[in-house]
Amino acid sequence: MRMFLVAAFVAALGGSAMAQTPTPAATEESAIGHLVVATLAPVSYGARAYDWDAVSIRISSHMHWHLAPPDRRDRSLKALVSRNGWIGDGLDVAVTAHGDDEGVRTLWFRYGARTGGPGGADKLGEALRAQGAAVEVRQSPSMLAAYTITPPGRHAALLAVRQHCTSPQSAAAQRCWLEAVLTPLANSGAPQ
Repeated sequence: MRMFLVAAFVAALGGSAMAQTPTPAATEESAIGHLVVATLAPVSYGARAYDWDAVSIRISSHMHWHLAPPDRRDRSLKALVSRNGWIGDGLDVAVTAHGDDEGVRTLWFRYGARTGGPGGADKLGEALRAQGAAVEVRQSPSMLAAYTITPPGRHAALLAVRQHCTSPQSAAAQRCWLEAVLTPLANSGAPQ
């Protein structure tokens, strides 16, 4: 009887372990795409859609940080405030929120340090489309890529992607990374 119970227990553990098989690791671009869509407020939200607390509620479960609102006691009114965090799960994505007393104005993503190639901008556009967002490619000579993003039922935004590299003459090996800047568009009800 004892052997039967042990065998049943081991079988149950094996079944639950199989049911909890981890999903394949997300790419940096897919994680950013998911976070971009989560950041953009639903169109039904009012003027406070991009308050620090409102943005924090929408995205903090997808990253590592506490997106606290600015403390007015330690700086001048309307001063630029930044909060830093990162997307976890083995990905190398740094995230910085910039804003003021009124709320978050831009979200910056630094990624691609492993690959560093310009193909990451195309992959980011694909990842946004996979999230259900309409992605319109915009021409910008100073950017690697620029997109107008409109997720269903959410505010539209501009996403600009640039590539940065260290000097080829650097004593260390040349390193490149991508920087994507998300800015909600004013004409979609987002802050100006």
